[in-house]
Amino acid sequence: MMSLRTPAVFTLMLCMVSSRVAIAADAAESEKDRAQVAMRAPFTLTLHVDREHYYEENIGEMPYVYQGGIYLMKGDHFGVSVTIREHKITGIAYQPDLNKADVTFEFSQKVDSDRSAMMMLIIRNRTSHQLNMRALMTVPGEKGTIETSIIPIQAGLTNFESWPHAIAKLLLHDLSVGT
Repeated sequence: MMSLRTPAVFTLMLCMVSSRVAIAADAAESEKDRAQVAMRAPFTLTLHVDREHYYEENIGEMPYVYQGGIYLMKGDHFGVSVTIREHKITGIAYQPDLNKADVTFEFSQKVDSDRSAMMMLIIRNRTSHQLNMRALMTVPGEKGTIETSIIPIQAGLTNFESWPHAIAKLLLHDLSVGT
């Protein structure tokens, strides 16, 4: 039988206690991060799919911005503050005041008189840098995510993106400063 004074046993127990403390600290930090994240209130998303069909999904709490990703759904109109240091994006934060935002997003669904529909994304870049980003979308009736392209947004300009089908959720990620 080994005593707790044995160096190997003591070291093992110290590692176990330290890892539990680290896990608890990580969980507390993660909980703190989530508490600071601006969340949408739960709602029902309704999309016009085609001339005769609609799609509905109950959306629970969902962030506007989380861990560098910008989450968009039909009807969104908000902005983000972007921190750029040494030609790299080091931070992205939700900014509900459009007048204070560095970049604004407006995501809508337009339905024509013939009842066809398209999704429209308007991005206004108020920074002095070109912004690049990647995008993933979820589409009614499809499983998983689908990658889609976003044109780089030049400094001080506005981009318009459109898709000829319904998009339930759009995630903009991997934001970077262009050359």
